[in-house]
Amino acid sequence: MKKFFRRFLRVIFGTILFLLLGLGILAYWLSLPSTHTYLANKGIEWLESKFDVSVQIETAQVRLPNLLQLKSLLISDEYRDTLFYAPNFEVRVGRSTKTNIVLRKVNIEEPYIRMMLPEGDTVNNWQVFIQKFIPKTDPDTNIIFSIDKVEMSGVHFKKYLSPEERQFNFWNSHIELSGFVYHNGRVDANLDSIAFTGKRLQLNHLGGKFKYKKDKGVYLSDMHLQTEKSEIFANLGLEVDSNADYNDFVNRVRLQAEFEDVKASSQEFMRFFDKFPNLDDFVLSGKIWGKINDLEGRDVRFRYGANTSGVADLTLQNIAEEDMLFANFGLKYFRSNYEEFHRLMKALTGEDISFTKPYLPTFTFAGEFVGDLESFRSVGTLHTEDATLDLELDFDAVNKPLINASYKGQVKGRGVNLRKISGIDDFGTADFNARIDGKGLTLDLFSAKIKGEVKRVAYQNYNYKNISLDGQFEALFFDGQLKIKDPNLDLQFDGTADFTKENFRLDFIALINNADIFGLGFYADDSIYLVNGEAFVNLARNVDGEWVGEARLSDCLIQRSRGVYFFRDITASSYEKGSQNVLSVQADFIEFLAT
Repeated sequence: MKKFFRRFLRVIFGTILFLLLGLGILAYWLSLPSTHTYLANKGIEWLESKFDVSVQIETAQVRLPNLLQLKSLLISDEYRDTLFYAPNFEVRVGRSTKTNIVLRKVNIEEPYIRMMLPEGDTVNNWQVFIQKFIPKTDPDTNIIFSIDKVEMSGVHFKKYLSPEERQFNFWNSHIELSGFVYHNGRVDANLDSIAFTGKRLQLNHLGGKFKYKKDKGVYLSDMHLQTEKSEIFANLGLEVDSNADYNDFVNRVRLQAEFEDVKASSQEFMRFFDKFPNLDDFVLSGKIWGKINDLEGRDVRFRYGANTSGVADLTLQNIAEEDMLFANFGLKYFRSNYEEFHRLMKALTGEDISFTKPYLPTFTFAGEFVGDLESFRSVGTLHTEDATLDLELDFDAVNKPLINASYKGQVKGRGVNLRKISGIDDFGTADFNARIDGKGLTLDLFSAKIKGEVKRVAYQNYNYKNISLDGQFEALFFDGQLKIKDPNLDLQFDGTADFTKENFRLDFIALINNADIFGLGFYADDSIYLVNGEAFVNLARNVDGEWVGEARLSDCLIQRSRGVYFFRDITASSYEKGSQNVLSVQADFIEFLAT
């Protein structure tokens, strides 16, 4: 029994001694620079066999139990279109198998990343760069590659379209990732923080949950992006049917975006797009989806300044084609005032719309806007302090200022303040429904063909009702036909009425049926009940402000409380004679001259 225990102890101690000796030899072997180089070269051979890259290192050092340090790591591909260089590359290796490679922590100091696309690739062809992370052999292999934590500091990144043309340039970047997993062409990672300083942009923070899948797309959920002047919270996806779609980014990549209170600085966008409008006070929330060049959105909410807000469904097409941009805004609600709307339009169109100040102190609009800011269709309701207008109009301001825009369609007005619009104190409010084909957005430029009905219009404290008109309007000028079927007036008018100060002129024929002079407010008492007849008027004001011309009333029947009077013709003529103006009145029973 004693011999057995002695033999057993010798075996145990011998085994331990052998293991200690083996570990010592292994430790010594692992401490040799040649051993490190050998192991690094084996790793390099594996990487180059699996990925479309070439790898070089200056020195490699292994520190037990799991630390690998590389000096001057250089990664490129056979065409030299991508390049990664890191003077110090440190990796802590986890427990790994042939099909499950685990890195606990990767620390990279001052890496330099250079990406140059092959000839013929587009600016947005990131697939060339992404492809380097996908094995070139056995792409459906079950190898799982994971990294618990990645830290990169002092990163320099450059992207070239050609050796002479640099597209992007970032420096002093800091990147922190965690939970990185690559498996079968799919990448999942937590972007803990990405920051960089660039030629056009300084990114203070970008974080979120990142997913990439070959031939499927890129997704970033719970995204938080913060720059010097902008802050964005969103869920963002770029979906593709294959990685080849990145070659035609704007037409084939599908965007899925959900964002809340986006406050993006226009000044930062202007660094990339010179003609981007200055909308620094604009705040957006909502959902947008579709191909980059054909986007849709529903219930997109926006605010601008303190008094401008709205909700809209939208379609945006040809975003990348400046002269072909098409927009369809279903404005469920839009509210603004003159000051902010003036500033907004100045930013979007570069035009001064101060001519709208008298009409748009505060207003709301609900309806549809289709087209662009030079040629569009507007269908909806505009409500201001001085009018409510139901609009169905096509606008055209191509190659001309908005103030000179032409328009065509239907306008329905309620409570329209004609006194304020025309500047004539005798007018009040009006309700009308008319088709219009005209141009000019101020009274002095206004010229339009109008056909429609005026249900009510106030003039000299009387509300005229049931008026139909068909004619040409220009400021205070009318040429056409007008019919009135008011309880106190049945009138048919055909001719011209020009109330402009420069050309005050009347040239018309009017058929008057049952005009109640008292009821219309033209006479102080009710001694005259009705007037019937036919009027022929051709009068104008001369430079001295006196009437010149002729007015004739034929077949005139006047009903008074004391009797009925009939006149075949009553003619009043006014003309200049020497330095005086002469008035001549002729009737069946009277004739006189007055100067």
